[in-house]
Amino acid sequence: MSEADGCLPTGWWKDQQVASILSECFGEHLIGLEVHYTAKAQPMYSLYTGFLLEVAGLHFWVTAGHVVNTLKQYLTNAEVANVRGGLVDGYQHPYGATIPVSLQDMPLHGPFGDLDLGIAILREGYVKPLLANPKVRPLNPLAWKGHESSTPDGYYLVGFPSARTALVELSRSEELLLCRGRYQVVCLPVERVSPKDKEQSGAFWNHPGAFYGRLIRREDSSGRPLESVLGMSGGPILSIECAPGRQFRYRLFGVQSAWLEPSGFIRGVPISALADLLAHALEASGDQGQEACQTGTL
Repeated sequence: MSEADGCLPTGWWKDQQVASILSECFGEHLIGLEVHYTAKAQPMYSLYTGFLLEVAGLHFWVTAGHVVNTLKQYLTNAEVANVRGGLVDGYQHPYGATIPVSLQDMPLHGPFGDLDLGIAILREGYVKPLLANPKVRPLNPLAWKGHESSTPDGYYLVGFPSARTALVELSRSEELLLCRGRYQVVCLPVERVSPKDKEQSGAFWNHPGAFYGRLIRREDSSGRPLESVLGMSGGPILSIECAPGRQFRYRLFGVQSAWLEPSGFIRGVPISALADLLAHALEASGDQGQEACQTGTL
């Protein structure tokens, strides 16, 4: 498609400024799960990437399966204490706030066999305050409708990299340490690749149907280099295309699962696998869909 058609030059989506602008839009779908805890008498903090998905009236927090495994370890590790969770909405907006959650009270499901997916059905008590923030927008099945026949200009990986998260101490006394998390949404342009094209071998490439891509730029919205994408597992892989009249469309193509350092190759669970998983979960719940929403069980 040419500029005469009303669209932008080839490769327009690779520009760092474009990625920075899109990070604000795509970031509205992100929901991070922060965990504060104590280990060896020291306050610790971690933030895990995920996104909000609405299907058939239910709201899911979607992430990677290995992220769910890590979260479950907080509840079983004898060296970890004082575990507190929070759903992060409004990480960059003044009217948003972290919503306290209990990991024990928010059942996490996954991985599912070879699928590195993790999901949780969010109960109404968590969903209402999330959606009260006008800058939180769930994705829905329209986000992947027609994705197989679409012709994207490019793709993006969106998430909270660990290199841009930190624990900030607010106040300290002999009995109490008050902290908060600091984090940043990062949107990285990705070029889709085929394992056959790269003639690659090994476990990383041995996932038929997976989304494979190569990171083109590794910079945050301010242009600072990003050494690693650790922490972005569970983030959405979104396409972008410019239609005539400069109408922009984006679709959900996958969920970030793994990457190869330092080559910059990434692998995501395809959206078709997530769609099938949710369809089976909803079918199994049947008339219990409302109950599932209230209890967070599949």
